Amino acid sequence: MAKAYDSLNPTSELSTGLVTFGARSNIPPDAVMLSREAALKHQLELYAKWRPKRDVWPITHGATISGIAAAFSGAVLNAMFRKHYVLQRIGVFATTMPNIVLPGAVAFITGSLSMHDIILMDTECIACTQAKAMAFQVGFGVIYPCIMAPVSCLMIAARCFTYPVPPLSTHYKDIFADIRRVFRRRSSTLAGLTALQFIVSFGLLHMQMKSVFKVQRKLAEQ
Repeated sequence: MAKAYDSLNPTSELSTGLVTFGARSNIPPDAVMLSREAALKHQLELYAKWRPKRDVWPITHGATISGIAAAFSGAVLNAMFRKHYVLQRIGVFATTMPNIVLPGAVAFITGSLSMHDIILMDTECIACTQAKAMAFQVGFGVIYPCIMAPVSCLMIAARCFTYPVPPLSTHYKDIFADIRRVFRRRSSTLAGLTALQFIVSFGLLHMQMKSVFKVQRKLAEQ
């Protein structure tokens, strides 16, 4: 199988065209063969220049929305444990980077990769792509901050004496029990954050596929 870019309207300002899959024997003689990287570059340029913008916003802004959703969950969990360990303004940067910036950045990257597969239609299993995207979104939007937020805040609290933290080597069970109590008290918040990540991931992928089909249909009609 090979990817082919069939230029349907080479005189258009958008340089529009279709990226399709096909056996070499079935590719039209005027088609231009592209590598995956070249096809992806073409598609990204096509969607960036597409008008009206409302047709393609899930593609052009989807990864950013994924990153913001993950960063929001990280911010909520970061604030939760900063308050629990009475950190006030202590170590703001030290907890913001791992709990907010990092999950947001990684979710942006994984969201971009999933979107690339969608716009190239480079997947044999849409359900698998959706499941993988949701796993990454929940993993970096909820699970990772649930681990990193208490750990980073606990370390600062122990170093700055803002909260009575017993020695980890001898009282690790008490420390973990204290963290579990925080999660138990805020279980509804955790459930809401998890649901948010699922909804954002599934909703974006669904809308991205609709955008791809809409653009392909409009290109075919030209």
